[in-house]
Amino acid sequence: MSEPTFSIITVCLNAAATIRHTLDSVHRQTYPAARIQHVVMDGSSTDGTQAMLAAAHQAGRVAVWRSAPDHGVYDAMNQGLALATGECVAFLNADDWYAPDALAHVATAWAHARPDYLFCDAFQVDGQGLHPRLVPARLGHIISGMPYCHQSLFCSRDWLNRLGGFDTSFRVAGDYDLAWRLLAAGAKPCHLRRPLVYSRLGGLCQQVPHTHELFRVLERNVDTLTRLLSAADRDRFIARLVRAIVRRHRSYAPADRRAVFDAMDRLAHGLPGQGGWHRWSAELALQICHRHPTAPPIWVSPLIRLALAGSHRPHVDIGVPAA
Repeated sequence: MSEPTFSIITVCLNAAATIRHTLDSVHRQTYPAARIQHVVMDGSSTDGTQAMLAAAHQAGRVAVWRSAPDHGVYDAMNQGLALATGECVAFLNADDWYAPDALAHVATAWAHARPDYLFCDAFQVDGQGLHPRLVPARLGHIISGMPYCHQSLFCSRDWLNRLGGFDTSFRVAGDYDLAWRLLAAGAKPCHLRRPLVYSRLGGLCQQVPHTHELFRVLERNVDTLTRLLSAADRDRFIARLVRAIVRRHRSYAPADRRAVFDAMDRLAHGLPGQGGWHRWSAELALQICHRHPTAPPIWVSPLIRLALAGSHRPHVDIGVPAA
């Protein structure tokens, strides 16, 4: 099978300090430049980013760029997707970058496995781009959070369009929502066990409280969770989510607090389990913290210990071909 064409989409706003490195990492790929389209969507930057993009476009380093106000990062990504022409689409943030041979490795794996989407491992770096830490991709960890760095996702353009792109009702968790929708729809995954992306700490998900959005995603996927988890593991899953809320509930802003507890309550009632003391203890702890916003963890810690007693981490076994 022939190797794919790529559309790399970068969205940015006032990214003059970092975007040059991002553009260079795409332009200097060892993969043939004729098979790479770099699309940049700028949200009306005022720091010189637009001038940099205009120069990069004139020099042939950026295929398409637009600058206009948008309705958030996922709206900008969807606008970029509408301009994409490549078979395989990826989203690279304006402060992240690829290894020089990233697309060559992805292309080889793509041509061999013919997946609907592929994700690779990544390096996470600090705000200065230093001290890389390996972040392995693990699709089976999707019940606990994002299973791979979103910059390491390479997805069929046909599948992204079929799913309608990103849900713009999310401010931060749209990539997590997309990961679940790909899984629920039966798209064929592939894990490339090689770190090819460098992701910088300090992005939107580290700056904006979004626990309630994560619970919204899980709530939407109750049917898939029911299919993936045994009845006993569903109870353990709920207990671990409640423990996470209990540890943080006093720090939530009022609006976020209400959204978290409402979403968690709907998730707990929508996800059937075995019941018994695991579930009963967890739900009682949740009710106490909901009704008493300043309740210290010691009020409910015995209930949490009871809910988790003798339990193991819920396990999801998702078969993923490796490359």
